[in-house]
Amino acid sequence: MGGGTYDAYIAKFSLCGNLSISIAGTSTLCAGQTAILTATSTGLSSYLWSTGATSSSISVSPTVTTTYTINASSPSYTNCIYSDTQGITVTASPTLVVTSLSICPGANVVLVGTGATTYSWSTGATTSTVALSPTTTTIYTLTGTNAAGCSSVKTPTVFTYPTPPLVVNSSTTCAGQTTTLQASGAAFYSWSTGSGASGIIVSPTVTTTYTVIGTSVNSCTAVLTPSVTVKATPTVAVVMQQFAVELVNLIASGASTYSWSTGATTNSVSVSPMITTNYTVVGTNTLGCSNTKIVNVFVQATPTLVVNNYTICSGGTATLTASGAVTYSWNGSSSGPSITVSPTSTTIYTVTGPNTGTCLDTRTVSVTVGSALGISLSPSTPTICIGNSGTITATGASTYTWSTGSNATSIIITPTTTTIYTVTGTSGTCNGTNTISIAVSANPTVAAISSSSLICTR
Repeated sequence: MGGGTYDAYIAKFSLCGNLSISIAGTSTLCAGQTAILTATSTGLSSYLWSTGATSSSISVSPTVTTTYTINASSPSYTNCIYSDTQGITVTASPTLVVTSLSICPGANVVLVGTGATTYSWSTGATTSTVALSPTTTTIYTLTGTNAAGCSSVKTPTVFTYPTPPLVVNSSTTCAGQTTTLQASGAAFYSWSTGSGASGIIVSPTVTTTYTVIGTSVNSCTAVLTPSVTVKATPTVAVVMQQFAVELVNLIASGASTYSWSTGATTNSVSVSPMITTNYTVVGTNTLGCSNTKIVNVFVQATPTLVVNNYTICSGGTATLTASGAVTYSWNGSSSGPSITVSPTSTTIYTVTGPNTGTCLDTRTVSVTVGSALGISLSPSTPTICIGNSGTITATGASTYTWSTGSNATSIIITPTTTTIYTVTGTSGTCNGTNTISIAVSANPTVAAISSSSLICTR
């Protein structure tokens, strides 16, 4: 049966009298639609539908093909029931599918509808697909109809994300100097230099334009092209003129103004250093760009010998090493920078060294000879009963090593036989050793004698 509403009348006659009832209403529906079924009768006043309703009309929304029944009765024929049925065939609506999408400003997007036979978009398009380029977030409506004439509606949204508010500075710098280009307003950055940071430090030799692409968290991009203007720096030169043995005149050129490390602001400065000294001059041109020149004034100075004092134990050796000169003489004898000595008592050694010229420096070094350490142990003559424990304590040094492997000042022992313990004590470079013998005594054997005793009580 085609679409539309049809009235069906089925007359029921019986010996219960010439009374009848019929149902009027549509016999076909699309899924999700509602139908009104109305009972028409003659001489009947009480109704009961298969849905449980008791009115003459009911509203139904079946999801599958369904038959509805109405029973009616009359006060005149109390034992008679009058009935009618109405079937409604349910046709499925199309399962319309369309996906919401997101785009960046200026981008195109295609919405695709599936699941129906014909399509109708709110844009006026009647194809299953529609190409769109909204400038703001927009909701579209798609109506899809199947071959049975049933329709479904979907409202996909095209979300338009904003372009990131990308900001970046341009800069002016002098040749040879660095400058920073700092971008902001995006989540991610990509520079023409290859950097992925928000800011880059550049040092162009000529005026240069850079490109930065800023990307938002929604993958929308903005592009800016900051430039760095490069100004020329002066070429500063310094000429050194020596007027006297201890006086040098330094003359700078190539700039407009000058600033020396001595505090002078003229193009020339006279110096008389006592040691080799580096002098720095900063020259600035009319563009405000500066360059730096360093000039070395070499002074032949007396060498400064460096040598350290030593402390050794009796019988030990020390290696004395001097530095700061070209050649060395220890106690008047030519030698290298190092000598090895083994004095038996505290001794003073003298070393003399010249530089490449005739300047000399002399230093003395003391080698102090210390004595061996005396290590004391307590108790001095201990005896211990078998099975008991005792403590041995060492004094006279800073650190200790026992024959038991312990490094403590005191050790706890439990020997089973007479045992000799050894400890080595160390302080600085000197050490000493002591031993102690622990005698172990056997425990006495105690005997008890039992006998009978008689006591009286009162």
